[in-house]
Amino acid sequence: MNELDKEDHNDKFSDFYIYISTLGSGSFGKVVHAIDRSSGEEVAVKVIEKKTVKQGKIAELKKESEILASLDHPNIVKFIHLKETDKRVFLVMELIIGGTLLHYMQNNKINDLQASQIMRGILSAVSYMHSKNVIHRDIKPENILIGSFKDLSCVKVADFGLSAQYDQSFKHHMESDQCGTLKYMAPEQTAKKSYSRPVDIWSCGILMYTLITSRHPLVKQNETALSYVSKLRHPKWVFPEKFSDSAQNLFLKLVEMIPLERYTASQALCHPWISRQDTKAPLTSFEKFKIYGEHLKLKGILFPIFFACIVAGKNFQMQETKTEEMLKKPPLPSPMRQRSKGEVQRVVITPNPDISYIKRFHRLSSPGKVESITRKFTPKEFIKRKSKLRPKTTQFEKKIN
Repeated sequence: MNELDKEDHNDKFSDFYIYISTLGSGSFGKVVHAIDRSSGEEVAVKVIEKKTVKQGKIAELKKESEILASLDHPNIVKFIHLKETDKRVFLVMELIIGGTLLHYMQNNKINDLQASQIMRGILSAVSYMHSKNVIHRDIKPENILIGSFKDLSCVKVADFGLSAQYDQSFKHHMESDQCGTLKYMAPEQTAKKSYSRPVDIWSCGILMYTLITSRHPLVKQNETALSYVSKLRHPKWVFPEKFSDSAQNLFLKLVEMIPLERYTASQALCHPWISRQDTKAPLTSFEKFKIYGEHLKLKGILFPIFFACIVAGKNFQMQETKTEEMLKKPPLPSPMRQRSKGEVQRVVITPNPDISYIKRFHRLSSPGKVESITRKFTPKEFIKRKSKLRPKTTQFEKKIN
């Protein structure tokens, strides 16, 4: 095609490829069906005219090629190579002849099972992209290609011109990065807030609703961008009869207003509407965290009670053991007995005093001694003799009194 060779002198489109037909237009250029002269394979070539784009856009195209080259998944259009001439850039990808999902939706009625198959393929691609630290940011029917009419789960995600790679600490910001199609944008994108992987999940939810009902859940005829953005702050979802309960459950998990409360692509793939298995819908990461927090709160209440019961049980067991040991011990012979710490020695006075006892008691009642021998003696005899035996001991008198 002479148009694709125009103004190129050294390297031309016809030097590399044989033109067959024009497939359509992408976000930044024309896509044609061609044959690669070097390999003989039929390919799709995205042709970008350098003069129609800013210099920075050429760098974005090269970035797109780098992103595509790093991805290898059956639900993602395979990138082959990039070539550049003086006037044009050629992005060469695998040829998908089924057309776009938008074209398919316009010409076919999609039932619940077919919608589920298409979403399974898209979510599988998104899950893989996110595992490779890539967000698409522009998932919509125009960027989904039909790989096989027999198995609609073989859809292919294409047009990575708006994609970006990120690390775990990086988030895009809308103020410096206008991107995506407004009616498939997540609220955090339109509100000029930081965003990350959940924006792709929101787009998948809107696309899912469109597949089932053949219309957008929020956009009305003659809707302005300003009114749509205002409506997106507090969306009201209306489900027709054809929208099953299982589909509603999945849709609401994909379009949660708070990004952290949305499903991940991997969680969505496990949902019964996608897997077509009789299983419970998986919990979101936020729901799991909430349940875990409730368990911790319950543990915080029960643990002190449980601990107090253990301590009380041990104290009771120790007291019981001590009582049993005391009962097993034979009683001390009278009048001797063991004195506990801090206890005042009791002396029983009898009419038969013993001077040697008083001397022994004075010796045994000094610091460090525990036991003493008690004998009986009368108060009168003791008082008469005490000044002779212990004139300086007043502590012993106080104990007797």
